[in-house]
Amino acid sequence: MAGSLVYLPASRYAHGVPLGRDAALAAVDLVAVTRDVARHDGAACGPYQGAPGGVTMAPRVDVDVEVTIVDATTGAAVDRRTFRDGFDDCPMFATFRGDRYELVEARPAVATLEPWLVEVASRRVPSP
Repeated sequence: MAGSLVYLPASRYAHGVPLGRDAALAAVDLVAVTRDVARHDGAACGPYQGAPGGVTMAPRVDVDVEVTIVDATTGAAVDRRTFRDGFDDCPMFATFRGDRYELVEARPAVATLEPWLVEVASRRVPSP
């Protein structure tokens, strides 16, 4: 049986994702912590409607992330991997301030990371 894992994305707007065996929060075996490691220009998002001056595209930056899986009890690193592709799609809405759209940040989608996260959790012997 696989261990339990909670994935914590780097984006402040994303929620944690439970993977592997169901477990109460106090009994989670592994925690996957994400940090941004590099930023590079991505394809613009849009077109969006409603911006004054006819601006329809929002600038986008793709953010590579490093995911470190740690033992929830000891904090010891179990595995680590950097993801540089499989970024989230552009959002349905973008924020316009002043005379431009705010920068859209795209990180690798959970679906990109999930196979690896599940594989690491499957190697884990669950807590009793």
